[in-house]
Amino acid sequence: FTSANNFFVLYITFETISLLLCVLSALNFNCPDAYNAAVKYFTLSSFGSSLFLYALISFSVRAIFQKRTSSIFPSK
Repeated sequence: FTSANNFFVLYITFETISLLLCVLSALNFNCPDAYNAAVKYFTLSSFGSSLFLYALISFSVRAIFQKRTSSIFPSK
């Protein structure tokens, strides 16, 4: 399970960097629309992140289920 932990740490790292970039874009005081842009960026990144997690979980569950059923019903 070492690779799974590494992928989880990599995912958390990318999400943290994304959140920090969102905060940095909101701190641009010269642009009046910076806060609005940061909210839109955060919304889109959270939507993309949730889709990615859904796909990752569904593929993982499918792989685990196929592995268990192949051990129960071995091919001839």
